[in-house]
Amino acid sequence: MIHLPSTDSTMAYLKRLEAHALPEAVVSGSEVLSVYADYQTAGRGHGDHTWTSRASENLLYSCLYCPADVPAREQWAMQQRVAIATHQLISRYTEGAKIKWPNDIYVGDRKISGTLAECEIRGSRISRCVFGIGVNVNQLSWTADLPAAVSLSQLTGRQYSIADLANEMHCLLQTMLCSEAIANPHPFFDSLLYGRDRLLTYRDAEGVFQARVSHTTLDGRFVLIDTDGTERSYGFMEIDLIN
Repeated sequence: MIHLPSTDSTMAYLKRLEAHALPEAVVSGSEVLSVYADYQTAGRGHGDHTWTSRASENLLYSCLYCPADVPAREQWAMQQRVAIATHQLISRYTEGAKIKWPNDIYVGDRKISGTLAECEIRGSRISRCVFGIGVNVNQLSWTADLPAAVSLSQLTGRQYSIADLANEMHCLLQTMLCSEAIANPHPFFDSLLYGRDRLLTYRDAEGVFQARVSHTTLDGRFVLIDTDGTERSYGFMEIDLIN
């Protein structure tokens, strides 16, 4: 586990590491390499979004995983395992956590965690992946552009050790990725999806509509059933949740 007082982003830090500088256990895929920071000057979210956090109040964590002989088509299964591990971490401290496709964690209707995944492909195999995970932990107030954010501390009234949570996250990912604790994560991932039990409002290229979550496909597409009973399928960044 690497601890940084400050960095541009924990993902960028890991991506800069050359293969020859990595421990053999990480290169062989038997261990993940984890880093967390007290503060990030250029934290990233999906697309053009940034991930902002007050210093030392939240978990700003990334891990590097170099899978051994894993085909490129398994990228989505790895992302599912990371989302499940993050869900497990949060569920140790509060109830009601769900996975908002593709890999955010919501408690109720508020976002407590987000994950960014980047994988390198060589030939037909995954050579290495970096997963950046942010969890809102001790922060108690948010800027106006984050009205739906929530933290563990807000939910439970307690303060938490960021170092302890980073170590827990590392152990969960070590088990989930390197040991493949869930051989087929797909059914379990789908059972945890936010929006399976009620209608939510979405926007796609054709407009706004209501639907409930049905499932995800093996390649990671998001499948909804709208109020007309029509099945709608979406890739990443093709749909937005309104409320």
